[in-house]
Amino acid sequence: MDHVRGHVKWIMPVICVVPFLTFVSSSAASSQDWPVETASVSVEDTVEIIGFSGVSTCEHRGLIAIRTDEPDIAENRVHHILRVIDVSSRDVLFEGNVGDTMNTFGFSEAAGMQFSPDCDDLYFRALFYDEVQVWRVDLGTGEQNRITYDEANVLSFRLSKDGTSLTYQTSAPREEILAAERREAVEGIVIDQTVRPGWDLTESSPVFGRWSAVRRWGTPQKTTGSGHLLSTLPRAYRTISTGRTKVLLKPRSSLSIKGTSVETEGLESSDGKEILRAIGLKADSGMLFVATLETTPYGGIIDSQLRYSTQQEDPHEVGCKAAPCFSRRIFPVGWLDDRLEVYFISETQLGGGAGLFKWDIRSDRVEKIYHSDGFLGSMTDDGTNRSLMSHTCPVIGSRLYCTVEGPGTPPKLVEIDLATTQSRLIYDPNVELRSKFTLRTERFQWTDKKGRENSGVLVFPQGHTPGKRYPLVLTTYNCPGFLRGGVADGAPEYALAGRGYVVLCVERNQRVVDHYSDKKSYAEMRYEGYLDQMESSISALDAKGHIDPGRVGVTGMSMSTQMIAYGLARSDRIHVASLRGISVFEPAHIYLWRRTMVGSEFRYVDHGVVGNQQEIEAALDRLSVAANAHRIRAPILVQAADSEYSWALPGFAALEENGNAIEMIVFPNETHVLHQPVHKYINMRRNLLWLDFWLRGYEDSDKGFAPQYQRWRKLRLKHCARMTNLGQNSTLCRNNR
Repeated sequence: MDHVRGHVKWIMPVICVVPFLTFVSSSAASSQDWPVETASVSVEDTVEIIGFSGVSTCEHRGLIAIRTDEPDIAENRVHHILRVIDVSSRDVLFEGNVGDTMNTFGFSEAAGMQFSPDCDDLYFRALFYDEVQVWRVDLGTGEQNRITYDEANVLSFRLSKDGTSLTYQTSAPREEILAAERREAVEGIVIDQTVRPGWDLTESSPVFGRWSAVRRWGTPQKTTGSGHLLSTLPRAYRTISTGRTKVLLKPRSSLSIKGTSVETEGLESSDGKEILRAIGLKADSGMLFVATLETTPYGGIIDSQLRYSTQQEDPHEVGCKAAPCFSRRIFPVGWLDDRLEVYFISETQLGGGAGLFKWDIRSDRVEKIYHSDGFLGSMTDDGTNRSLMSHTCPVIGSRLYCTVEGPGTPPKLVEIDLATTQSRLIYDPNVELRSKFTLRTERFQWTDKKGRENSGVLVFPQGHTPGKRYPLVLTTYNCPGFLRGGVADGAPEYALAGRGYVVLCVERNQRVVDHYSDKKSYAEMRYEGYLDQMESSISALDAKGHIDPGRVGVTGMSMSTQMIAYGLARSDRIHVASLRGISVFEPAHIYLWRRTMVGSEFRYVDHGVVGNQQEIEAALDRLSVAANAHRIRAPILVQAADSEYSWALPGFAALEENGNAIEMIVFPNETHVLHQPVHKYINMRRNLLWLDFWLRGYEDSDKGFAPQYQRWRKLRLKHCARMTNLGQNSTLCRNNR
């Protein structure tokens, strides 16, 4: 069959140049020479890693459907490919393109695929021709056909149990959304708590494949979501016939994972803790659930526990006491046969590592079934995800089908048999990348000055020589799955290691409140804690003889840019930075809405900057980059999205005026997390060149980089003159040409 492709309008901007503030065009750059051995995993490899955004199973025929997201730098788009695989033979029964990216806020969207009861058809949402509709693949003929023809885009759908009908949910009709945007274009836009400051008011982000006006919604105390102008209108539900007749199915295997989903909203455990996830166990009508134990002041989960509640005449709770039952992320899977032995997935260490475990409730024993040094299934539900999947690990009989990803393990799909505890590879979309991987990595742990245990992923340089000291780069603020420059998609760790760097991806430690309670705001507690993490990691690596402590760089985005900017004004341990922003905490922003509007005043409640007006202004002054520009020594490269760069302007202007070495580059038509493959590529490559320039005095010989190096040499002269005037000897000036 011919693969059907929708289209996304990529806007190629005109290049605009102003002093140290540059917009780059969306075009791939030329090749480059490496200063040392070429890394086995290149920047291109890192950007084009294939991930999973959907996994669904059909037990009746033993089929599994997977949707992969495949970035393409040359075409500057992400291809979404659907494959249906027979798990017994591993034969691919269907393969085809299933549309463009539906909603782009920098993250993939769960596919939500559903098999018909007889496994003859597979239904899924897809964006083709600027419309999100339900489509169907006939696995007998391979034909791919549209099922819904709605004037509105389909948000979700569900098949009936017999597969003869389909009920779907829609938002406002597409024409009504366009009309609302046209009205705003004529009447003007009211600036209130729904507006995202700094974002384009008319084309904020791609929604359903079209650059649309986006607004935030919620209460004065909490923002609950964002979407197009009419996204708060009541949803519409429609039911249509699938045109398929009812089929009689064979009974399911007697050995099968069981578990009934339980609505958790409003549920509390016996001690009043919020229940995050739960499944009902029909063996004795009990309930397996995850309860919160500790949260951050802004609602993030620090710790939770797996528990079991009986629903008999004398109901009571049993809490699992083994270490895997206490974690930030725990997902109940289900139970096998009629025994009170339940399976669950748990994050096994800070920011990385997950395992599949069995808990025998009666004996309170926990057995490890499978372990990954990164993600296992949809462990990425906390907002820093690469993708959201429709199920933790879909089931066929007693076998789970889990995506697996680790610091040195590109995403793959494995089968885990609970009856035998054996596992096998089902599908590996990154087999070529896996064959290139040669660098040494290890989980690195250290203790900071407050006594907290910290963790990160350490990557050693290509051809590492024990006893030799290498420049260090810290990437932040978590290390989700295969290393891609930390959450920031910053400087890719493996490409850096191939150029002769030791690289540490630092996992943000959220347990900071008790240790830094003397600070005036929660933001400062977090930032002091993160600065402590970074400084103590440098000391630990220095003590082991791995690094040159006089050549340290850092990359970051979002929260970590704020943390790093705060730290650069208070530490001389970091010598150069490459960030996706600077800071949002500026006196100039005090009357701009960040996330929460309280009454008629604007407060940074989600960051804990609260109090009376005088206290807020004092906290912002301490957090402000502009107010502390004179204290910052490190050269800074900022590569920001056009939707957010205005937040960095006060700090950028103050640093530039103060004589700091800073360059700011803005990517057009981008969101908080870069979504255009070519921008990810250019961002990563430029970060590498910036770090090489300052930490190693190296300039790439590619003539295409000549204008860039002319700017950077001027910045280095500026930096070195400033350091001399301050009476300080900068190691970055030793390579001054």
